[in-house]
Amino acid sequence: MHWGATSQNITQSGNAILIKRAHRIINQLLLDCLESMADLAERSATMIMPGRTHGQHAVPITFGLKVATWIDDFLRGHDRLRRGVQPCLRVMMAGAVGSFGSLGSVGPRVQQRVAEKLRLDPMPVPSRALLSPQSAYISDLALVAASAGRIAIEIETGMQTEFGEVSEPVPEGSVGSSTMPHKRNPKLCADVLDLSAQVRALAPEAVGAVIHPHEADGGATAKLETTMANALIAMGDMLMRLKIVLRGLELFPDRMRRNLELSGNMIGSEAVMLALGEEIGRDEAHRIVYEIAMQAIRTDEDDFEELLIDDERVAGALSAPQIRELLDPTKHVGLSPRIARDAAHRAREAVAGR
Repeated sequence: MHWGATSQNITQSGNAILIKRAHRIINQLLLDCLESMADLAERSATMIMPGRTHGQHAVPITFGLKVATWIDDFLRGHDRLRRGVQPCLRVMMAGAVGSFGSLGSVGPRVQQRVAEKLRLDPMPVPSRALLSPQSAYISDLALVAASAGRIAIEIETGMQTEFGEVSEPVPEGSVGSSTMPHKRNPKLCADVLDLSAQVRALAPEAVGAVIHPHEADGGATAKLETTMANALIAMGDMLMRLKIVLRGLELFPDRMRRNLELSGNMIGSEAVMLALGEEIGRDEAHRIVYEIAMQAIRTDEDDFEELLIDDERVAGALSAPQIRELLDPTKHVGLSPRIARDAAHRAREAVAGR
């Protein structure tokens, strides 16, 4: 094996085998997470809750729509990793500078046979200078880790006492706090966030390793090998925890529905504004509904419906029954259920295709 090849040719080709094995594990964990997300999306497709933007109530959604965004992120991440790992799974047998200087014309055939034996592909340009494939794959891992972090922080936030809409699974006999028996802390989500940060922090190191002088640099190669190992290990730990969270995630639809009421029907202001806008124009309708909403906030948010009904500018276009129907959050979730079910279907297709 060492005839005509340099040590780095051997070790980098060996690392390709290890990356291939590790990727299989990462890929399976991703698919396991997607399968659990599909179950969640279907289970909560019609589970109404407040949609939130900038931390405030926006318009009603269903929890299934939230899960659909998780699925979409993970499907694209799965596709990026599937394509991104391929350039890393290649054999290099061209010697110190990648010229086949020792093997000569038979060199490409030797590299091809070694690749076949190892069930890998040969490098088209077998140069030790080329570190961008490994760097790109680590960057792809970092993006998936960021998506996992978003899921974890959504669940952790939803577990807060003031929200109480979801909970990560709590194993029987586990203790939330050593001093406060009532605590139900998001331990797994905290782990996911920590491991996500670890993987994301490795992306700049991986990209930096691409920049080096001449035909090879031992420091850049060593840095990238260590970065790859750390990224794959942390990624596996993170996805294993996320898989447990998604499989056992508890949903509390009654609390979601109660939280809708916190804005006193004002979560339906867009529906009223659009219906009113069909009669008097969108800008004028927005101005009127905004004024009434601000008045309700200054007094009592429960008055929003009555203020709309009593306002002559609104009453001239919309009847009281129309206003009440427009303020019904169940009538204003748009295509949330369909989007959730469609996303679940795509996730199941990806799992089936492996």
